[in-house]
Amino acid sequence: MNTKKKGFVLASEAAYLLLSWALLICILVQTFFAGLAVFADPVRWNDHSEFVKVFSFVPLLMIILSFTGRLPKRLRWQSACIFVLLYAQYVTGNIPWAGAVHPVTALIMFWLVFQTAVAAYNHFRKGGAC
Repeated sequence: MNTKKKGFVLASEAAYLLLSWALLICILVQTFFAGLAVFADPVRWNDHSEFVKVFSFVPLLMIILSFTGRLPKRLRWQSACIFVLLYAQYVTGNIPWAGAVHPVTALIMFWLVFQTAVAAYNHFRKGGAC
């Protein structure tokens, strides 16, 4: 493998790692906005609804980077599951009878993103690109 390609793979891995941790932080902020709306001011639901637009593209980027970074299949599948869970949030958040599932899928997504970020960190730390 030439060094240019190695550099691209390494950059893709690093971007994946950064996006996975950034997504985890975004989910925490999103949860904070929901709590703010429930316990402080219902007007804050708008923050919760709008903030998701800031990070909803991240799982798709992670899927792409999992291929360009030649990451393990496990991380590819986890990225795909995160993508599905994020868009399931749109469904459960907008269909009244499915609303009770919304916080449950959020918890599952948080746990999966955490597991993915840790696995990406371990992969990157071990020099996975080489």
